Amino acid sequence: MSDRFELSAQAEFETLLRSLLDQRMSGPGLSAEDERRLDVLLNTHPEFRSQYVEQIWTDTVLQWSLTEQTLPVEESENGVTAESLFPSAVSCSDASVLSDGLIGARRRQAWISRNTLLPVILLVLAGIIFWQYGSRPALEKSESPKVAERDANQRGQSEDERNFAETNAEEGDGAEDAPASGMAAILLDSEDAIWEGAESRIAYGRSFSPGRKLVLKSGLARLAFSCGAGVTLEGPAVLELCSGWQACLHRGKLAAIVPEGAEGFTVLTPQKRIIDLGTKFGAAVDETGNARVQVFEGEVKVESREAAAVADSFLMTPASLPRYSESSSSSSEICVRGVDSSESVSVPTLEQLMVARSGVYPPRPGGRNAVENQPQVKAPPLFSQESSIPGRAMYGEDFTPLADLRAAASSRKSVLKLNEEFANIVYRDSPLGWQETEGGHFMLELTGRNPAYPSIANRMYLRLAEPIQEEVFFSFLARYDGLDETDFFGVWFDNNSRDDFSHSTTPNLGIRFGHYFARMHADQEPYHSCPEDGAVFLMVGRLLKNELDEFNAIEMWLNPQAEVGYTPPPDVHAELTPNTNKPLKKSFSVIGLRIGKDTEPTDRLLLDRLVIGKTFQEVTLPASLLSSPVDTPSEQ
Repeated sequence: MSDRFELSAQAEFETLLRSLLDQRMSGPGLSAEDERRLDVLLNTHPEFRSQYVEQIWTDTVLQWSLTEQTLPVEESENGVTAESLFPSAVSCSDASVLSDGLIGARRRQAWISRNTLLPVILLVLAGIIFWQYGSRPALEKSESPKVAERDANQRGQSEDERNFAETNAEEGDGAEDAPASGMAAILLDSEDAIWEGAESRIAYGRSFSPGRKLVLKSGLARLAFSCGAGVTLEGPAVLELCSGWQACLHRGKLAAIVPEGAEGFTVLTPQKRIIDLGTKFGAAVDETGNARVQVFEGEVKVESREAAAVADSFLMTPASLPRYSESSSSSSEICVRGVDSSESVSVPTLEQLMVARSGVYPPRPGGRNAVENQPQVKAPPLFSQESSIPGRAMYGEDFTPLADLRAAASSRKSVLKLNEEFANIVYRDSPLGWQETEGGHFMLELTGRNPAYPSIANRMYLRLAEPIQEEVFFSFLARYDGLDETDFFGVWFDNNSRDDFSHSTTPNLGIRFGHYFARMHADQEPYHSCPEDGAVFLMVGRLLKNELDEFNAIEMWLNPQAEVGYTPPPDVHAELTPNTNKPLKKSFSVIGLRIGKDTEPTDRLLLDRLVIGKTFQEVTLPASLLSSPVDTPSEQ
């Protein structure tokens, strides 16, 4: 009897939800009776709530996509994705409510419409979340099935794929998910986080029960508490999660943001109680247990944890009392800064907190689909395109689809992995080029960071068939659209492909805060000239070794004059001194690309002709001037 009742409730819920989605665009909405019945079903069936939010979110993404067909096509050049040329290669989204006719190329230039829609969409989602969770002090979340699903997917991967995705990383974090009824917080994201003991790695979206003590040895970790507050913890630090409304900072630094509805969120220190009244604030506890507090926005109340001294509480605001310290010798500013971020206090975004309230984090991909009638450009015959990579190069990637066939023919078996939600191979009429050096019609297109997603935005990994063990030159062609002074992208060299690592302590070069840069470590910032928005550039680098056979320096050339037999002096040279306590790397097996935390979703980076060679000429001169280019097989 109960089974039949549950099936009936599920059918009724699906009918009401379909009616609601049908009415969102043009209808008058659900009737009062249907709204009441839907509310009853959502309150009595927790599993319906996550389905409801997921469908509304997906419907919103679809509406974004539908607006794209009303925008004009870019006049200078047209883009078409590899998926539209090869429909069989298109993967299905987990939350697929899109029709078969909605398969095609996503136009990055059409994202302008989303800037207009975003405030409205956020208000709608905020109302949905308030309806479901506004009266609940804690998030309701069912994570275990999703963890099981991830594990099942991982088991289905080949050993090479697992090694590529998880090189030098722990498979699990040794912690079980908190039950839905007793969750204190979830992990939104982390930056280069090293956890103590068995928790050397914790997956995004992992939930924690009250009483859980988090020991962060280094890096940053962002948490969403069930009350709606967000916290960024900077290691070394020890944070105890008392409840969904309270945490105790035993040691280290944190920054908190408390949106409307989460007022009263409290941070304890060994001797003080910091009660938020709707604000953004920071707290720090030193080795002796003394605390510092700083208010960035709004107001907090600070009081003693001793019952006899509770009356000695005081209020802090940025205007009246911005800082407080229990130690007279220390009142410095509290900074919790993300890697390559211009913000001194890097708290979770409101979009992250909003998605976390839905019970599913990180967000499920919305897919890269666009409308069927999207204007497209017919590509030339695919297999007639010649490679732009010189045949003498150690490695080259021109992002031509099915290039793995050419790589197999030349015994190059490197593996390219993309974050397909934000990176894709596209076809364009006009190749990227600098002087005589040009890429092909196919290139890599990457977008900026969506603020609802984790802050570390690694978009591309290239695992080399053979590691780089000697001094090499490398180059790539690129163009950044939507550039401003807070943007960042960096091509990096490392030996792992962890998504939660910034790879900022290894060789990097790219654009940072309105300048071209090259560095060996995040503490170094050797800058060059200022880039121009929308301009194509050729960036050349060189990795150098010291007498200990360690990679200790990087050089960079920007738009160099390529000549046979001549290597000009570099524009930038960055070098590290030997450190016996922390030896430098002697080889690199992974090349990656990361987009900065403060970039915008409408930003676009095009990249092509990534080449590694032994000489400056091999990576700068056109393939035709060095040797016969590597051709793709001709179409039969």
